[in-house]
Amino acid sequence: MSRKAIVIISLSALTIALLLLLLWQQQRPETPLSPDAQSPSASSTPALGVPQPSVSETGLIRWPNSTRQTYDIQMTSALLVEDVDEPVLAFQLRGLVTLDAFSEDDGTTTLIMGFTEPVFEVAQVTEEGTAVQARASRLEEELAQSSVLSIDRTGRVQAIQVPKKSSGQLQSTIKSLCAMLQFVSPQHHQNTWETQENDTTGTHVAAYLQQGPGTFLKNKQKYLPMGKAKSGTDPDIAAEVRKSDISLSLNPAGEMTALTVTDHIRVTGTQIFSSTEARTEVRLSLQDSEPFSDRSALSALPSTHVATAIDAPTTAHALNEKMDAAKISGLNLTAALQIAADFSGENREDRQKRDRAFLAMEALFRQQPETIAEGLKHIENGSPQSGMLLSALGYASTEASQNALIDLFQRSDKLGISPGTVLQALSQGESPSSENIALHQSLLSHPQHARQAHYGLGSIVYHYRMAKALQAADQTFDILKEALEQCTTPGACIIVLHAIGNAGHPESVQAVQPFLQHADAKLRGAAIQAIRRVPGTDAEQMITAGLLQDLDSSVRQEALDVLGSRQPATAVALAAIIDRAQRDVDARIRYKCVSLLPRFAQIDAASVYKALKWVAENDSEEKIRTQAAELVR
Repeated sequence: MSRKAIVIISLSALTIALLLLLLWQQQRPETPLSPDAQSPSASSTPALGVPQPSVSETGLIRWPNSTRQTYDIQMTSALLVEDVDEPVLAFQLRGLVTLDAFSEDDGTTTLIMGFTEPVFEVAQVTEEGTAVQARASRLEEELAQSSVLSIDRTGRVQAIQVPKKSSGQLQSTIKSLCAMLQFVSPQHHQNTWETQENDTTGTHVAAYLQQGPGTFLKNKQKYLPMGKAKSGTDPDIAAEVRKSDISLSLNPAGEMTALTVTDHIRVTGTQIFSSTEARTEVRLSLQDSEPFSDRSALSALPSTHVATAIDAPTTAHALNEKMDAAKISGLNLTAALQIAADFSGENREDRQKRDRAFLAMEALFRQQPETIAEGLKHIENGSPQSGMLLSALGYASTEASQNALIDLFQRSDKLGISPGTVLQALSQGESPSSENIALHQSLLSHPQHARQAHYGLGSIVYHYRMAKALQAADQTFDILKEALEQCTTPGACIIVLHAIGNAGHPESVQAVQPFLQHADAKLRGAAIQAIRRVPGTDAEQMITAGLLQDLDSSVRQEALDVLGSRQPATAVALAAIIDRAQRDVDARIRYKCVSLLPRFAQIDAASVYKALKWVAENDSEEKIRTQAAELVR
């Protein structure tokens, strides 16, 4: 398939996912917020496309429990070229989309989304129609399958299930757009909402949303306007999402009756056309709203890919029982082990099948505790899948699974099992037990296990904070602070600093300050790593100071690595990276800066382009000039 064909299909799939996520993110359960729950109006990261709740304090759109909303969907998309009257490619999607809403006892809401007989019609102007039609047929099959979302009481997406057989492109699009919705903040876009209320016709909301300056730059990794995702598009293509026009209508009951989204996307650098524009319009109109109580779709996903929101816990323990049931989906431990054994290759399909087996093992250990003994027997007998079983026990994160791992650790020498691997598994779960923490603490001075024990405690602090168990996180972090105060050698201090880096605790900033000015460059670099997960401007200023001011290139490299991985990206970090890309005396650092700059296009695409252009024309190293030139060509 040609590059321009892939572009329009990819961007249109992105539009569909954005539209549906816009609907999902506007959903609010009718259960009142608890006193400690964050209200939508108080959120520091407002959801994309969701106005402040001027219509209703619990959200704009109301979805009654146990209802099915059926919408007619019409989507048209075209790839336009300057000075060419007809579109290069054009197609239309039509069909029905259903959203089934269920309120759960814990205050979350489950939405089941599915298309009914989606049809793509391709009107090709070039010879590319056959390839596009083949891709469109694949999308028809994918859209016809059900997807499931879990939404918490504040309206934030906590988990998404999409069919396992769907393309990686569709999966990564949904995941990255979900991440974008979680992280979007006012400085990245402007929202202007005009609300008109009418007692007869209900509420009509006209909105103009400017997304920018989000850019897909030429790189193997493609970056969405406010999030990161791998894309199926050709690495030579750059595209900028210019704006979306949104119009939303509600009836007096608060149900959405119509929604129109028009995207304008500028495409450049295709090496086929000098400049093109993709325009996509999606129209939804309510056809029917009826009581609906069939939850069978939740158990009708025999193989699912689970994608969690970027700020939600990243393992299966955060998902509820119905998610675990979908992961298990009729498999037992023997069957899961057989899948892992049969598909041990490194190709994509084998990895997906092994991931499927791992998710099943983890869910089995959590939901069926009697399976743990069976898993232990396989480990004790030297199963080739022992490493996977150990990790699954760790991620299961139940008291029983942790006790089993503690017992294995104590018998590891006799069984010939790596104790370090067992200890690492114990730090992977999101609900560490007191026995688990006690074991780690007892090993802090152990000649062989001290390093992993420190690292594990740091990870445990992080998991506690993600689970909002802040008191437990503080108590565990105090252990690491005490260890840092008592370390007497550079090597021992570096271990503790790296462990603190795993924790992401806000007190890390104060704890590591003395080491940021240490005479030993290795300790200064480790101190920067220690605050890599700490949000906020204080930590960022310390990291950028290390990049801009430290005379040792190894420390600047540490700071650069940390800045490149922090989310969300900021203008402060971008300015520091541009400075080093143009001025650092170490060519390795300049090269790394150039490779990182595309990630910051979401902050200031013009400055990123200007900096890359300057490097391409002025850097003393040919390799760096070539790298920058390829990114802006």
